[in-house]
Amino acid sequence: VRAPLPIERYITNFVCEVPLPPMGKVAVKVKLTNDDVLSISRPPDNRLPLLNCSLRPLFASLSVSNVMVLMGCLLQETRVALCSKHLALLGPCCETLVALL
Repeated sequence: VRAPLPIERYITNFVCEVPLPPMGKVAVKVKLTNDDVLSISRPPDNRLPLLNCSLRPLFASLSVSNVMVLMGCLLQETRVALCSKHLALLGPCCETLVALL
């Protein structure tokens, strides 16, 4: 099945013309296909941004004082290298640190 327009045209339309909803008020729903519906909403003004990752791996691996030292280094834009015996922990820990920034 061929689309009447190229996919780039649909992406441009979606990115440039679908409005973001007001903070914490409504959600914009866009029907992508017959089965897929994309819902876009924003948190209220008076709330912190929501995290899409768990804080558990970071705080299970490091003490609170070490997390604070690490955050201080990151805020000062110091180069930080993370290493672990468990490679599966590196990704979630990095995501958490970025989300906390």
